[in-house]
Amino acid sequence: MQKFLIALILFLNITLIAHPTGNLIINNNKVYWSYVYPVGDPDHHACIMVWDEKDGARPWIISEYSGSDWMMSPSSEGGFYFVERYYDAQIQNHRSRIFYYESDTDIKEIMSWFVDEYHFGEGGFIPTENGNFIFAKYPYILYMNSDGTFNNWIDWHKPVSRIRYINDESFLIKGDSSIWIVDYNGKNLNEWSNLIEPLDSDPPFLGNRIFDADFNDGDLWIAYWGKRRLDLINGNAREVIKTFNEPFLPHAVGAKGDKVFILTSTISPYDNQQILPNLWKYENNFSELIWGEPTGINDVESENKMIPNRLRIYQNFPNPFNPSTTIKYFLPESSVVNITVFNSAGEKVASLINSFQSKGLNLVEWNGIDEHGNKVSSGIYFYRIESGGKALIKKMLLIK
Repeated sequence: MQKFLIALILFLNITLIAHPTGNLIINNNKVYWSYVYPVGDPDHHACIMVWDEKDGARPWIISEYSGSDWMMSPSSEGGFYFVERYYDAQIQNHRSRIFYYESDTDIKEIMSWFVDEYHFGEGGFIPTENGNFIFAKYPYILYMNSDGTFNNWIDWHKPVSRIRYINDESFLIKGDSSIWIVDYNGKNLNEWSNLIEPLDSDPPFLGNRIFDADFNDGDLWIAYWGKRRLDLINGNAREVIKTFNEPFLPHAVGAKGDKVFILTSTISPYDNQQILPNLWKYENNFSELIWGEPTGINDVESENKMIPNRLRIYQNFPNPFNPSTTIKYFLPESSVVNITVFNSAGEKVASLINSFQSKGLNLVEWNGIDEHGNKVSSGIYFYRIESGGKALIKKMLLIK
């Protein structure tokens, strides 16, 4: 078994180079998640992406190191910790360092580069009151002291693959087929077992497993990799919230208040060229794709059934972009549509649509060319949709 795990780790490091290790958190009405930038980057420069209602999705921090990853954990002070890790070929091991984020102008490095033989944070980590960290390293829960030494936190009775901060009184432990909520002394406060269900078809790559979970206000949210689903467990009732079309697989989930966010991505051990990430928001029984592309006509049709009867324009993808980007919009009824691009000075740059359009989801592409056929410069641009006497506007970023 040990030889198999070593072989699998080596296999993942080599063949899944363009897929990220990391997680998703919600902090001050913003969503942060780990990915690579640009998407599909064969050198695997890790990125923390951020999304909010105002500005949509964009890179927040990009690592200068190839073969890198980011991992994050909320804190009781209102900010969050994040770990940068990369593979150092000279020492043939990983190096990591730890930061604390309070605001965009207050990011502190609290632990400088250290040799990271335990892959700190990959399975989740939790800050403690005394400045140390609890973290998961399959199949154990370990403790990292402020001097960089490690020891066992507690001898948990089953293998552990991930932990997650809930609040100052409890955190989540994810096992192979069970999830527990425990306090910081290891007392079991809640438990869900036998969460893995039989598959009706061959399992996806990496098997029939639960990849991530979050607990919020009595609800357990599950990113069920094997079934390609977002599940909700409340009490003893389990509900399938959304099923994702193949080849997409859910691998990070975060819940706060009445909003749930789930990151999905295509994943293949043999193909780094066709990687498509999607970030979904679930709120008030409605799921919305807020970052990424529709996966095909079936997804567009299913989204049409879920979208409320109002004009919508979505965040462009990719964003930032170079040289082109796609804008998706929804029309509650067939009508004349005008979509225009403006620069940051409010000057009109290009007219993308000025015609009668059919009801439902539609797409338009902008290739960074102005009305005179010239390539525009890097910078912030705005796109505006007008239809049925209503207008909406969003921001996008062109980087060359």
